[in-house]
Amino acid sequence: ESLDDRLVGGLILAPVNDEEIRMMQVAVDTKYQGEGVGRDLVHYAEKRAKEAGYSRLVMHAMLSVVNFYERLGYRQEGEIFEDKGITFARMVKDL
Repeated sequence: ESLDDRLVGGLILAPVNDEEIRMMQVAVDTKYQGEGVGRDLVHYAEKRAKEAGYSRLVMHAMLSVVNFYERLGYRQEGEIFEDKGITFARMVKDL
């Protein structure tokens, strides 16, 4: 079935400073996970961020998705931390 007119995922990009932009609230409908939607979303966000002049993308990734982002070229930076009972890793990628 076509995904053309369907919302299956999304994310938010929020500037941190002139160099860094933060990726937040990355989500893909569970029905479509594992089909490359998240990967395509992240690649698109990186392209847009780079076109807008940012040189680094940063995020706080839940531990359960750290491997996903590492496969896309992100690396952990600093200590793992907890917020509201959820454990996160700060991840970065130079664009």
